[in-house]
Amino acid sequence: MTIKPLAVYRLLIGKLCLALIFCVAMTLPQSSLAEQTQHKSSVNSWQLMSLKERKQHRVNMRRLKTEKAREAYRKQHRVKMKARADARGLTLHEEPKDVTGWPWDKDVDL
Repeated sequence: MTIKPLAVYRLLIGKLCLALIFCVAMTLPQSSLAEQTQHKSSVNSWQLMSLKERKQHRVNMRRLKTEKAREAYRKQHRVKMKARADARGLTLHEEPKDVTGWPWDKDVDL
């Protein structure tokens, strides 16, 4: 039985590709958002929400027709996020002064 040079090259290239993928994967950040926020004293409310919760929040904001209704919802949401931050030993950033042009105005994934 003889080993074909082309088969050896393919095997070698395959192993080199796997090694390259491994090296790239090792350089990527390994910590989750939860671990990152543990070291910060102040966080944004979106950092305390899951992707599903953020999407639902945008849907809820889009459904509200008046600014007064959106403001009431924002205040309710702020209280909920403050309780969640307190439970994790974090503090929330100050509320933004201007909320025009926020993600619920567009179909954007954060």
